[in-house]
This record gives sequence, C-alpha cells and structure tokens, in this order.
Amino acid sequence: MHEGHRNRLKERFVNDKFNNFADHEVLELLLFYALPRRDTNAIAHNLINHFGSLANVLNADIYELREVKGIGENASVFISMIPYLFEKYKEDLNKEKKVLDTSSKVNYYLKDKMSLLKEEEFHMLCLDNSLCLIKDVLISAGSVDKTGTDLKLMNMYVNRYRASNIILAHNHPGGNVLPSYSDDVVTKTIIDAFSFFDISVIDHIIVSKDSCFSYYKEGILQGFFNEEETPAKYKFLAQNKGGFNYDK
Repeated sequence: MHEGHRNRLKERFVNDKFNNFADHEVLELLLFYALPRRDTNAIAHNLINHFGSLANVLNADIYELREVKGIGENASVFISMIPYLFEKYKEDLNKEKKVLDTSSKVNYYLKDKMSLLKEEEFHMLCLDNSLCLIKDVLISAGSVDKTGTDLKLMNMYVNRYRASNIILAHNHPGGNVLPSYSDDVVTKTIIDAFSFFDISVIDHIIVSKDSCFSYYKEGILQGFFNEEETPAKYKFLAQNKGGFNYDK
C-alpha cells in the first residue's frame, strides 16, 4: 500500500508536474529521495505545521529543520540545498540565454553551427515569447524530406521546452542555398501542424558554407499561410510586427 501511494504521487508529477499539489505533497514527494524507507507523508505534515508554509520550510535553518520529528542529517541537508539549487539554475539559465530576435543574430548563430557540416541536418530552434533560445534540437540527419515523419518528435520537444516560437533550419552541404521542392513541402507541413497549437513558425533557414537563405525574408513563409485560417498571431508576424526584425 505504501509503495503504491509513492508510485501514484510520482505518476501525478510526471503527468501534471506540481499542478494541484498541496504544499505537504510537494515535500512528501521530495523527501522520497532523502528518506527512501520512511513514511514521508507524516513528516511533510510535521514540517508544514512547524514552519507554516512550503516556502518557510525551504528557507529554514538547517539545524532548525532537525528539530522536526523525522528529519535527520540527510533530510535537513537535502531540503536546505533546494533554494540554492534554484539560484544556481537561474544563474546558469540566464548565462546561457541567447536572444535570436533579428535575422543577423539567427544567421550568425546558424552559420557558426551548421555551415561546415558534411552531412545534412535538420534542426528546430525552440524559442520563448521573447525570442530567446531555449533549446536547439537536432531532429534528423540526412535528407530533409524525411523530417516530415518526425512531427511527433518535434511536438514532443516543443512541449518539453514549452516553446512559444520555433525556427526551422537545415544545411545544404553541396553549397546551393536555394530551397528545393521537398524543402517547401516540409516547411508547409510543419506550419500546418503547429498552427493548431498556436506555435509560431517564425522562419526556415537554409545554411550553406557561404550564405543563408531565409523563407521569411524572401516572402515565401508568408505565402504558406491560408488567409482565412491564419491565426492573428501569424498575421502579426506576416506584417513584420512580431518583434522579429529582418531589417537588422
């Protein structure tokens, strides 16, 4: 029964993160990993009753934590680490943040990464609402026309990184930067797929050794939108008012 309760709580987190978790349930789940053989439900309640809130528990002095029944050295150190882990996480996240809000920034980033590749690769850049790069995901290596079968994989990454916008990118190792018919088909397919989820496909960039080709800058991307079905978010981008400034 005890093990079944733990598994159910873990499954709730996997499916819904900490949404709908009470404060004591958050602590209970965390303490599974510091106290693997104890009933952490009762200990979590003790902590909340003693300190008054989840935030107060996490900010408590390490020695004061040990005054609570069930909390020893390992658990007190584990709880005390969490706020400092958050600080390190935010510091590292901000340090690595790369803003891709102009074509020159995008081209510079992609040329540095892809221009010398010997094999064709298809990437998806996951961006937040401020057009900061969250994750550069390699979707496939080989012919770009195969990427149309990877929509489920792309959607998985968009959800995992909670991307609001994406930029598609692939390279042409042969040097010809112009898009092929299959490039157009893949681009249109991906735009149609993500339009249902209000995810903006900002651009598709093709990279060669010497240059970059932008579907957006050349006006091709806008032509893939059906005017009657295009959400306002896409029309905003098509009018070049979405913050993605290709004049720079």
